[in-house]
Amino acid sequence: MLSVDRLTVRHHGRDRSVLAVDDVSLEVGAGEIVGLVGESGCGKSSLARVVVGLDRPTSGTVRLDGTALHELRGRERRDHRRQAQLVFQDPYGSLDPHRSVGATIAEALAVAGVPRPQREARVVELLERVHLDPVVRRRRPRELSGGQCQRVAIARALAVGPRLLVCDEPVTALDVSVQARVLDLLVELRDELGTGCLFITHDLSVLARIADRIAVMHAGRIVESGLAEDVLTRPADPATVRLLEAVPRFHQHPQQP
Repeated sequence: MLSVDRLTVRHHGRDRSVLAVDDVSLEVGAGEIVGLVGESGCGKSSLARVVVGLDRPTSGTVRLDGTALHELRGRERRDHRRQAQLVFQDPYGSLDPHRSVGATIAEALAVAGVPRPQREARVVELLERVHLDPVVRRRRPRELSGGQCQRVAIARALAVGPRLLVCDEPVTALDVSVQARVLDLLVELRDELGTGCLFITHDLSVLARIADRIAVMHAGRIVESGLAEDVLTRPADPATVRLLEAVPRFHQHPQQP
């Protein structure tokens, strides 16, 4: 579904340029959750923005269902970008505070070409899909909890029928019990809809709950990748060991690389 091949992203500033992503390759299959984990500033979010088409790479290729995004132009590019939707870290900041939940999701449905008479029913269906009472469609984000807002953000992403969700630290701002419910929802979507997911985080304990495979990123590069169980129990790179040591329940039983 998603194939990233030798991706490099360099950010150019006024006085210097920064190499954010350095020759990274990874894949996400249909119905698979792949965790991309690393410390803050290692390049995870830069990679995410390129994957969903918000930014262009300096070099390398991103393919969705075999089609390279950089080869598309105009409407064809916009249409194909719907296949990968981004769920942001801040559930409040990612939603328009002045619009109702229903209006926000209906706007995404309009972009997807859903006729106006059908949108109300689809909004209700999407809210129920993420386990929210349809009554919240009449509310604004400030009237909802952080967990509810993140579910709304996921519903909006699902509105355009994506094959892939790119979740950039989607539970970091939520408390532990709410985190668990959002993570369970992503697993449910994977199992029932076959949606692939690239889940970006700095917390390996989150990936222990949901990931099929894990890729560890450090200083812009993938330094280790493999099945989740292997990475969590037999880390092979010092960066992975440091991330494991930052999680109390893993640190109690340290693993040697």
